Amino acid sequence: LGRSHFSSEQMATANSAPEDWQEELDSPVGSTAWVYNALTHELTVRCTIEAADDGYGQWEDIESVIESAIVLDGVTAICNHLFENCVQLKSVRIPESVTFIGADAFGCCFRLKSIKIPKSVVAFGGNPFSGFSHPEAIDVSENPNFVFEDGVLMDREMTQIISFNSNLGTHSYTIPNTVTTISSCAFCCCCGLTAVAIPDSVVCIGQGAFENCRELRSVAIPDSVKEVGDFAFYECWELASVTIPGSAGVLGANLFEGCCQLTEIRVVGETQNFKLVDGVLFDKDMTRLIWCPYEKSGSYEIPPTVKVIDKYAFCFREGLTSIVIPNTITEIAVDTFRGCCALESATIPNSVMFIGRNAFCDCTALTSLVIPDSVISIGRMAFNNCQSLTSIAIPRSVTSLGEKMFAGCTNLRAVSIPEGLKYAPDAFPPGAEISKH
Repeated sequence: LGRSHFSSEQMATANSAPEDWQEELDSPVGSTAWVYNALTHELTVRCTIEAADDGYGQWEDIESVIESAIVLDGVTAICNHLFENCVQLKSVRIPESVTFIGADAFGCCFRLKSIKIPKSVVAFGGNPFSGFSHPEAIDVSENPNFVFEDGVLMDREMTQIISFNSNLGTHSYTIPNTVTTISSCAFCCCCGLTAVAIPDSVVCIGQGAFENCRELRSVAIPDSVKEVGDFAFYECWELASVTIPGSAGVLGANLFEGCCQLTEIRVVGETQNFKLVDGVLFDKDMTRLIWCPYEKSGSYEIPPTVKVIDKYAFCFREGLTSIVIPNTITEIAVDTFRGCCALESATIPNSVMFIGRNAFCDCTALTSLVIPDSVISIGRMAFNNCQSLTSIAIPRSVTSLGEKMFAGCTNLRAVSIPEGLKYAPDAFPPGAEISKH
């Protein structure tokens, strides 16, 4: 079921009692899957609603005014992100038909002070309560499958950390040696946490497990860990040192994005599935470039063995002045070189077919750029705010141009585009002379 959209009149009634109360009761806002009553600020969920691809709930347009929610009997799952950002939500009633609650299902529900997890729930798909202000409101007293141990929500056997209480006031935490899995977002937004000890019983660190732990200083991942999920340490601002086992099978993408103090990564152990070359982290065959250190400066030539550059890999590397991309690369992903404010030149080979959203956004020193005729698609804001660019030619191979592609390029004067190529009105800055070839 698609997301509903609301008129300004409907949004107005979401914040005050309607003039015709009976009409509101007879014709509430919603869909066949859910209904919102603006008179009572109550949301009723009628059936299981799958998580949207973009991670937003079905009622995004009114999420800020929902105060209570009733999930009707027959609903079997509360999926990922379903009530996320419902910042006024104070109570939720979950029926015993629900067996699964997904990651971030109640993320950032800051006012939620009462939630009872029924005994029917047998699994969480990660931390449903990331950014939660009142973990004491989570009641699992009647559920035989989960337990709070020292304020930390775990499964009954204590093999899985589901949600760490950010209000515990502790600056360091030793994970019990019974734990094998650190769930997705388990420690998310634990801003006071400075140190965590991970035992060698742990085999999996989930996606975003330590996201926004902004005081976390160092992490040693034991040899037992076989998988580290995407964004595991995203925005850990003070993280300076990380030890990674070379035996790990999977390192997710964007592990250290926003870790601007990270100066030391060590790969340890006899098995080396990953390696560091000149400070840059690769897989063992150097076909995947995972992370470039923030202090990298000057010119850098990506090795010709590399086939994939992770998203954000060079994002905000403010000392880079030039980059050479090998002809083994077919895609420059989202935010790859965003914020490289000293980058003056970028060599894009004729193997590249896709340039992703924000790929070179805010590269304010970029003066010259040649887009090869292999490129088919250029994403939204790909070169936004490249203020030093004065001219650009879009090759005939390009069939798709994103919005605001060169917006903010205040010195861009000459633009050449293929005859018949359609583009958004805000693709180029005002004053740019557009010619066709």
